[in-house]
Amino acid sequence: MDSNFYVEFEDNFRGSLEQIYQIFSNYDGLIQHILDTDNEPCLLDIGCGRGEFLCKCSKLGFQAQGIEINPQMVLISRSYGLNIKEGDALMLLKDLPDNHFSLITAFHLIEHISFESINLLLKECKRILKPNGILVLETPSIDNLSVSSRSFHIDPTHINPVNPDLLVFLLKRIGFDMAKNFYINGGPLQNEDHDSLTRVFNGVAQDLMILATKSHYSTKLLAKNTSWEKSLKRGLTTLDACVQFDHYMRNKSLIQQQTISDLRRRILVLENRLLTINKSPLFIVLDSFSKAHLLLISKLRKKKYNFSKYRLQIIRYSYVKLYKVLEIILVKNKKIMFLILFIFNKFTMKFGYRINNNKLLKKSLKVKEDKFLVDRNEKELCNYYKDSFRSKRILKQLND
Repeated sequence: MDSNFYVEFEDNFRGSLEQIYQIFSNYDGLIQHILDTDNEPCLLDIGCGRGEFLCKCSKLGFQAQGIEINPQMVLISRSYGLNIKEGDALMLLKDLPDNHFSLITAFHLIEHISFESINLLLKECKRILKPNGILVLETPSIDNLSVSSRSFHIDPTHINPVNPDLLVFLLKRIGFDMAKNFYINGGPLQNEDHDSLTRVFNGVAQDLMILATKSHYSTKLLAKNTSWEKSLKRGLTTLDACVQFDHYMRNKSLIQQQTISDLRRRILVLENRLLTINKSPLFIVLDSFSKAHLLLISKLRKKKYNFSKYRLQIIRYSYVKLYKVLEIILVKNKKIMFLILFIFNKFTMKFGYRINNNKLLKKSLKVKEDKFLVDRNEKELCNYYKDSFRSKRILKQLND
């Protein structure tokens, strides 16, 4: 492949030098750990590319050396004054001394070579690594669905995605004391809500980091001082994101079910209250009054009667019903009942009405009835006088 093509490809898809430096901040804690435990820190970066990690470590005091197969990238790295060996890594590693390097790194290299080449590469790394040295491998994470299904295949030089379990097994089989994987560099949607499926697809870790130690002593040092892990920008695995999604949705479902249950209980209470009200005498009276009132209004409108003409009937009906309601409500306490009914009757009398046998009557009606009786009796007396001889004789005697 044209070396210039891959340089342009790296610039376009991997990012600028500043972005790469930011990504490499994952290893600040590990670099500091090596500086604290090794008096002569020595770094080998296999497939060093443009030399970003070599520049970072050189400034911190490492004796840094890189291996790169792309001639154009070798020129770029050497322009920064870096010690770069050009050529195939498997061939060049054979010339390096045993137990020499404190830290060996290979960033996004192993996905470009076959499994047999990976096996040989790791064996050589074990040979040239110091007893207390550390090996770091980084590769695209196939656990990220977006990476494994799309972005991994954008690089034409990628051969096969690497399974982390297989890589850990291979490292231990070769003779490394400890091998552990870390999922780093969360996807762009890692901060989405837990109920978002897009977080599952493109929010989990995009890269896989494999950390391996050659000796038990080095493993104990890493286990004793875990501060190096703080700088790792850890990301979720797909399983973690799915578990969080399920947990969030399950809790949300439980809350909704609880809300539905509470609403059902409230509805049941309201239904019971409504049933009690419907059976109460007050409601029955009011309901009958409302129906009668509506029936009267509908008849008046239907027959196009003058509403004012029937105002007295409506008022009378309303008063009687209200009187009955009060009577029903206060039936249990007769003293209060008679008092209120008496006051109510007095109140109605001020408007010229009185209640008699649950009927609303005008006060003047009794006067009219009495006058009618008087007139009728007088008329009967006159008629009797005119027709009776006895009455005439008595009248004559009285006059004499």
